[in-house]
Amino acid sequence: MRKFLLITTLSLLVFTSYSQEEETTVEGIVTYFHNETIGNRADTGSIVYFRPAKYTDTINNSFYKLRYFEVYLNSSALTAKYIKPSDKKLEEIKRNTDSLNFYDELTDKAIKNISSETFKTSVDGTGRYKIKLPNGLYEIIVISSNRKGRKLNRFVEIIDNKPVDVDFEFGRL
Repeated sequence: MRKFLLITTLSLLVFTSYSQEEETTVEGIVTYFHNETIGNRADTGSIVYFRPAKYTDTINNSFYKLRYFEVYLNSSALTAKYIKPSDKKLEEIKRNTDSLNFYDELTDKAIKNISSETFKTSVDGTGRYKIKLPNGLYEIIVISSNRKGRKLNRFVEIIDNKPVDVDFEFGRL
């Protein structure tokens, strides 16, 4: 009986040491554009989500489309300060504003429906975040605390315990 317990205990130790997933450190800096005088600042308090992803998630992603419409509309607003837009241009801006709102709602729903498999951390006072994650493909979603809740995302593959740096900048546009 003692032999059986000894063999069972040893085999459990061996199998548990091999079955533990390797973890890799993912870290980065999150900044936002403050103004022309100061430039970029640490986006303290921003939330960073790490959601396990599939390769197909990278193809049709609502965060990319949201970012496209944000940049388009912000650049249109900057241009409108100096050149009065035509009626046709105003109609185009209205359509793109509707698209922006649609993708903003879609990304909000995606964030609200984040599963328990998702990892979460926040940005410290120096703009840094750091987390240990198992190997795999992740979608990183950052929600700015200083840019009216703007969202950015990026896909990153974590393999072979190689530390990964992923920085985010919420720029002017």
